Amino acid sequence: MRRKQRQQELEFDGKKHSRPGIISSVLGGIALLADVIVLVMAYMQSGQAGKIVGVTGFLAMWVSLVGLYYGIRGLREQETKRLFPRLGFVLNLLLLAGFGAIYALGM
Repeated sequence: MRRKQRQQELEFDGKKHSRPGIISSVLGGIALLADVIVLVMAYMQSGQAGKIVGVTGFLAMWVSLVGLYYGIRGLREQETKRLFPRLGFVLNLLLLAGFGAIYALGM
């Protein structure tokens, strides 16, 4: 009896997680990890890290841009949960702002 009562208290809306939203969140995590690795390597070498670090940072920026695209696609889907699209959108947007700040400060 108690189990049925608990199931009735929970909200089952039948919505699934958005596939583009999950992709956006994963891409944001990959871009964040790559960005942290690049920044640590550049810091350890006093800013003289070389082309590999620059190319890795540039690729991380593109991964973040693609993740932002998928986040927007996930937010546009109807009848899906919004957790992953919002998470991916915000994470990728903050990463792109960070890449922009690094670029602006480096000039």
